[in-house]
Amino acid sequence: MAASVVYIEDRTSDAALVERVLSFLPDVRYVAAAEGKAGIVAARTLRPDVLLLDLQLPDMPGLEVLGTIRGEAATKDIPVVVISADAGPEFETAAYSAGANAFLTKPIQVDQLLNVVEGLLAIGRARAPRA
Repeated sequence: MAASVVYIEDRTSDAALVERVLSFLPDVRYVAAAEGKAGIVAARTLRPDVLLLDLQLPDMPGLEVLGTIRGEAATKDIPVVVISADAGPEFETAAYSAGANAFLTKPIQVDQLLNVVEGLLAIGRARAPRA
């Protein structure tokens, strides 16, 4: 069964880069959402194995998106990786305090992104009930 990754990111160039990077992972379905509200809907309906989240979105702050995801029973356990150009320690601390599982900075480091996503997918597979 294919794993799924949702990336909530308004910059099409960043979303396209992540899509290209994730194409190196076998059996990973990628979905992009350009706004926070659309990303929340995607998280609710798709329940992805990993959610990637930018902090600066046009319709709402990324930390508010994260708070909504963590506050709902259906989405609270989705691993969330914040990917942000806001690289200061205060942003990282805020992201972890809001419930992020990982924090990556832009520009995106391909190996780092692959390692984090692969690690979270492996954890999810290990927890999944066996058929």
